[in-house]
Amino acid sequence: MENIMSEAVSAAVGIAIFVGIILQAVKQLESVNNKYLPLMSIVLGVIIGIVFAIAFEFTVAVYALAGFLGGASASGIYDGLTVTKGGK
Repeated sequence: MENIMSEAVSAAVGIAIFVGIILQAVKQLESVNNKYLPLMSIVLGVIIGIVFAIAFEFTVAVYALAGFLGGASASGIYDGLTVTKGGK
């Protein structure tokens, strides 16, 4: 179990970098409302995690979790909740 979690956290760091780069590009295009960027970040993270799992023959569930964690960390969970709820 400890091995699975360390693998997920390690993958989440790499996925967060990819998601962060993609989100910056989307922000520059101004094609998506900023309110939806946190959700987009998490969805992108999960998709990237699943693609990594399939491409490198890893466990899909672990990498989907890693994608969720990476996407959430790339957008910032706190910022995501405040923007979605209409704060700040």
